[in-house]
Amino acid sequence: MTLSPSTWPVLATALANHLWQSTLFLAAAALLTAFFRKNHARVRYWIWLAASVKFLLPFSWLIAFGSRLSWFRRVESAPPAFTTFDTLGTLFNPTASVVPHTAPHAGLNLIHLLPVLLTTWLCGSVLLIAFWVFRWKQVATIVRAAEPLRSGREAETLQTSTQALRVSVHVNLLSTSASLEPGIFGVFRPTLVWPSAISVHFSDSHLRSILAHELCHVRRRDNLTAMLHSLVESLFWFHPLVWWLGARLIEQRELACDEEVIAFGTDRRVYAESILKVCEFCTSPPLACVSGVTGADLKRRISRIMKENRMTNLNLAKTIWLSVAGVATVAIPVGFGILHAPPSGATQVSPVPANESLAYRDVSIQHAQPGATMMGNIGRPDGFRIENLTLEQIISNTYNVESFQISDGPAWLASDKFDIHGRIDELTQRQLASLSQEQRSLERVAMMKALLADRFALRVHQESRIMPTYSLVVAPGGPRLKKAVPGDTYPDGLRDFDGHPVGPHMMQIATGMFTVQALSMPMIARLLTQQMNRSVFDNTALQGEYDFVLKWSPDESQPAALRGTSSSPGPSIFNAIQDQLGLELQPTTGPVEVLVIDHVEAPKEN
Repeated sequence: MTLSPSTWPVLATALANHLWQSTLFLAAAALLTAFFRKNHARVRYWIWLAASVKFLLPFSWLIAFGSRLSWFRRVESAPPAFTTFDTLGTLFNPTASVVPHTAPHAGLNLIHLLPVLLTTWLCGSVLLIAFWVFRWKQVATIVRAAEPLRSGREAETLQTSTQALRVSVHVNLLSTSASLEPGIFGVFRPTLVWPSAISVHFSDSHLRSILAHELCHVRRRDNLTAMLHSLVESLFWFHPLVWWLGARLIEQRELACDEEVIAFGTDRRVYAESILKVCEFCTSPPLACVSGVTGADLKRRISRIMKENRMTNLNLAKTIWLSVAGVATVAIPVGFGILHAPPSGATQVSPVPANESLAYRDVSIQHAQPGATMMGNIGRPDGFRIENLTLEQIISNTYNVESFQISDGPAWLASDKFDIHGRIDELTQRQLASLSQEQRSLERVAMMKALLADRFALRVHQESRIMPTYSLVVAPGGPRLKKAVPGDTYPDGLRDFDGHPVGPHMMQIATGMFTVQALSMPMIARLLTQQMNRSVFDNTALQGEYDFVLKWSPDESQPAALRGTSSSPGPSIFNAIQDQLGLELQPTTGPVEVLVIDHVEAPKEN
């Protein structure tokens, strides 16, 4: 998958938001565990685990989920809150212009840096995952070499303890000659790996306490939660607090098991001696992917085991407080998504310019003269002039969509043609002149949206629909396009209504012919979208700008589809694209943004 330059800043912003939100959530979890310090360790463990899971669950997902629950909200007729689209006035016939979309200049350094950061992150994640897989295979090798232990003192004690602790999962018991500590291996089919050499050093009470500790790991599904946090560490290895969080999880996990073993009726001194004996006779370091006995700060654990500190259960007030915090963590972003989502899953579009003082003045709207042949939309420094265009064409041009992407409008939207003239006063001209070309274009578009909302009472929203599309790819044999060279093309190239030569990014449309001047492939895809009455997406990976003349014979019986079955003597548009341009249109299906007309009124002429 290839990401466009404009996508990088979006991804960087989303990741930065997720990181600071997860870090803030982790800080809140730390405060919460301090509040529950006199309660059982299992409470603090689940709080830390929630902080770990938060790294895998962006709030934006919950907000998006909430927005999908907003189906019951109705579309309001009031002007909605807005986004703008990058569009420039286009000449429908005989010439048309398109402005390419470019990323903001302020993000250029970030654009170049992000691929490097992404590569670094990917390498770190792959190395860490490879390390975990290697350690897992090490343990798996030991488990495969171990012998089943179905009888004897260890097997009988395990069975008795399993029943006493009410462990519903069957635990296989394997004996190994390796000098590792006892531990649970496996997530869904737990296996207790028991070093045979330590049995002679354990009395029945010692044996029972160690097996009870391991069964507590099984009952709590600690291997599953440990694997979950390992995934967090692999994805966010660059975040130091993630590793600190992992240490807190191990600490509270072992303390929770210790508390459960003591509650099981095990003598504190015997239990502490059992852990120390494991450390004495099991010389190999603890294995990864295994819930063992000697994890966390051993000195602190022994101290807590020997002290008669009474950990209290959650009282009603703390239970309610913790429940409210947990529900609020999910409910707030979901509720935010419900309240701020556009109605019916739609994205509303605003007609208000960023600077509300910018507006067209002395706007004149009249129905076009019957039989008029010249049509177009010309923008000038002192205003604009629309000649002989339908409102559907004006909306299409203003909102950067094609006619087939406009839905639910009245019939006159595509039949009644208008002449619209607007003026920009000197103050507004100076304000626009002080902006960059890109920002100036955005403001002009927003001004036109505001005009349509004012004079036509236009209210719209956007939504995504699955529709047939085309994918523009390079045909077998390679492209046959000519690179644009301004000195060779523009002096004798396309001209505007007044006969003046026009610069790059222009095109002329006639029946069965395109004349293109310095258009990039995304622009060409948009041009074909207009002709094919179906969204065309550029997948050629061709860079630069091109000049060409494309000629074909339209199928008069199927003007909206042009599927290559034309009975006309000339080539169909499909064959012309392949033979003359070395490109190919492949039918596909995918999501297409549709502009839905919520309300529109015919204007009063003036």
